[in-house]
Amino acid sequence: MIHSIYDPIMQDVAESRRKELQEEFGRHVVEQRNRMATLVRQWIETDKRFPIPIYDRLLDHIRAFDPAMRSEIASISLLMADQIVEAVLGTFDLGDYAKANDKLVNYAIIAQYRMQGSDDVIEDIDLNRGRPVIAIWDRYRRWLNRYSPTELRPRLSAGEEPGSGETES
Repeated sequence: MIHSIYDPIMQDVAESRRKELQEEFGRHVVEQRNRMATLVRQWIETDKRFPIPIYDRLLDHIRAFDPAMRSEIASISLLMADQIVEAVLGTFDLGDYAKANDKLVNYAIIAQYRMQGSDDVIEDIDLNRGRPVIAIWDRYRRWLNRYSPTELRPRLSAGEEPGSGETES
């Protein structure tokens, strides 16, 4: 059976249901990101210990900076982490870079709904195939804006502009 990469995997899913699940997926991704962003800020901006001692010793170097610099470093860390999340989500795009055995590979995200405490799947939905077709990596920024609280977003220290510090002459 030959079909297009744009054809839905689950044929009986309404566009409105797929769109609703795409938004739920985005919320779940950002909620997990927010959980880790909270920890990143705590590890960098406070004395909260990292569970792996060698990494915690590296964080001790950052903890030696003043609070404003630590906040800046935490913000940079979150920016970099968001770039990594976007790249990982790009794996589920229709790009020509994923190859295996001289063929292109497209990855799909399938959501399986089930009742709590049960292993029985009651609904399968393909998230990134069929209509509406979305680029998941591209939606990530929108999901961040919608589901990430301000305190977990990268920020500048109060009253500072990028590059406003003293420069060497």
